[in-house]
Amino acid sequence: MKPLSLPKLAVVAAGALIAFVAGGVLLHLGRPSAAVLPLAGSGVHSHNDYAQPVPLTAALDAGVASVEVDVHLLNDRLVIGLDKDSLNAERTLVLEYLEPLRQRINANRDKWIYPGQPGRTLVLLVDIKSEAKPTLERLRQELKDYADLLTTFDASYKIRPLTVIITGQRDKQGFAAGPRNVFGDSQLNEPDTPYQIYPLVSDAWSNQFKWDGTGTMPADEVAKLKQYVTAAHRERRLVRFWNAPDTADCWRAQRDAGVDLIHSNKPSEAVNALK
Repeated sequence: MKPLSLPKLAVVAAGALIAFVAGGVLLHLGRPSAAVLPLAGSGVHSHNDYAQPVPLTAALDAGVASVEVDVHLLNDRLVIGLDKDSLNAERTLVLEYLEPLRQRINANRDKWIYPGQPGRTLVLLVDIKSEAKPTLERLRQELKDYADLLTTFDASYKIRPLTVIITGQRDKQGFAAGPRNVFGDSQLNEPDTPYQIYPLVSDAWSNQFKWDGTGTMPADEVAKLKQYVTAAHRERRLVRFWNAPDTADCWRAQRDAGVDLIHSNKPSEAVNALK
């Protein structure tokens, strides 16, 4: 599919009503003006968080908005890790993320992810590395015990402390037809991806920009970045660029342009730099 230019994307995003059929339900999308999910924390996204010296806890102590974890379906459990050949079967999504998140939320007086931020949600970005359909089915099974924590959509969003968004391998048809407490990411101009199901736009930094993250971002690329973010926000989507330069200059450029989830393998450092 030939990508649309950014001016055309802006026209599409701001255009007339779009209709999408999901599971027999016709959803009419109007002309929203802002991302639909109110995020907790700082806007920093902890990429491959499980590889940090202290997974999850360090990211939450820093105040990130999102954590990412790669999962593989192994022996009917979701095991976290980058490569199938190097998996440790004891490192599961439940034990290292879902249970600690529940404990963290329940320990807070207001029962949200961060004290003093009621109504603001943490994104758990689940990168599916194994076959899409059975892995998604298993994810939904494991999430049943955490339903009271999860953002849902049924005619409108009900924001809860944790919003699960999947990326990576995707069974698009099965995903759209399933329970709406798991969401997805998509490309900005990808058809049949309404924000009610796909509230996050993900793109590789190198697909859009040449700047390497040192010094000042060129003015033409700053304008392009802002235009991209504006187009996504008109569709009520969050924005994330993966493999963006992991530098303070790039973190600040993304923040200043309104990028919602600022990709970093150094989340604590990124949060401090953006204060």
